[in-house]
Amino acid sequence: MKNKLDWLKNRKVIFISGITLSTLGVTTYLLKDEENRTKTKQLLGKLKPAGSSNLSVEKSELQKAGTPDPMDTEDNKMVSEGSTFSVQYYNKVRNGN
Repeated sequence: MKNKLDWLKNRKVIFISGITLSTLGVTTYLLKDEENRTKTKQLLGKLKPAGSSNLSVEKSELQKAGTPDPMDTEDNKMVSEGSTFSVQYYNKVRNGN
């Protein structure tokens, strides 16, 4: 049984390595021409702002979580519901229901 698991792990590693090397080879071949490199840079430049806007939203959510606002009723309601759930779950498990 152990030999079969080792064989499967090795097979996955070989497969992933093959995909990685193939991708690297195709990328190298496509980017060897100056024209293709320029087109790729332009395409990546267009895609870059779309991904960076998500990071700013994520960062603001983390900042909000770190400093909760007492006047934010929606957030306070969610926190109180969450704490109530855990207490109810604990009591349910403790009582065996």
